Amino acid sequence: MNFMYSYLTIGLLLTGVLFMVDAPFTSKTPPVFNAQPDPKVPPAPTWRARLAGIGLILLLMLLFWPFWIGFKVWRWWMPPEQNQRASEEFAVQATDLLEPIALADLEQRESPSTLESVAWRQFRRRLRRHDTLWTFSAYWKSWIGTAEWRTGYVIVRRDRPGPCFLTRQKRLDEEAHRY
Repeated sequence: MNFMYSYLTIGLLLTGVLFMVDAPFTSKTPPVFNAQPDPKVPPAPTWRARLAGIGLILLLMLLFWPFWIGFKVWRWWMPPEQNQRASEEFAVQATDLLEPIALADLEQRESPSTLESVAWRQFRRRLRRHDTLWTFSAYWKSWIGTAEWRTGYVIVRRDRPGPCFLTRQKRLDEEAHRY
């Protein structure tokens, strides 16, 4: 997929470069139908000047490739647990709620390893007497720009979603989900 993104990036950049290099050299003035002589137009640059401009832009692209690859490797290498900012920004909205669920029904839905985990016990301690437990499903885009689909359980307190427990977190591929 990264190969496809790099291929499209190069294609878009080259197309933009060609338009920028060619734009000043094309005539944009409409023909004038009067008896006045045509204004003197400076000579168009030669093919060598255009080729030199394109070569300079390609050289600059080659110089900035390592930064792009480094950024991609950094995003791939960084584990999601270290990205505290992304997890702090995520909050379940009222529109993401699916259905209320009883604690007894959770034992049938979830695996025993999930219900015995430390994270689940910490989440369960947040439940108060008048709270309700709901399932949720949310589409979320992180500050980096990656799209994710998140599902799990949320505590609803006074008709407002509160703390949540993620059971599934799937990174969405833009190309695969456009159909």
